Amino acid sequence: MIDWLMVYGIGWQWWAALALPTVVVATLLLIRVVGLSRALQIGVGLGAALGAAIMLRRSRQQGWREHQAKLDQDNAVAAASYRDKENEIGGLSDGALRERGARWVRDGPSNKP
Repeated sequence: MIDWLMVYGIGWQWWAALALPTVVVATLLLIRVVGLSRALQIGVGLGAALGAAIMLRRSRQQGWREHQAKLDQDNAVAAASYRDKENEIGGLSDGALRERGARWVRDGPSNKP
């Protein structure tokens, strides 16, 4: 459940919006510890890593949306096919219905009306 929420529940735009302040704050804190040039190097590396993670999240979410759209389309086609068959069968008389279903019945069609 947490994987679904982390991957598909929160949009990649929100992760990108949160990544920028995170990189800036981490870089500012590191300046005090390791100096300006080293902190900038670490900040660029952290930004690149977070950018790659965000692009991965974006591609996974896009794939999920495409998958869901395909499922919705397939379900709509199946429902339409079911309704067509149901309407077709609904208009048949008892004899025609028996003839149509004869290949699935062991006794076969009866000649009685």
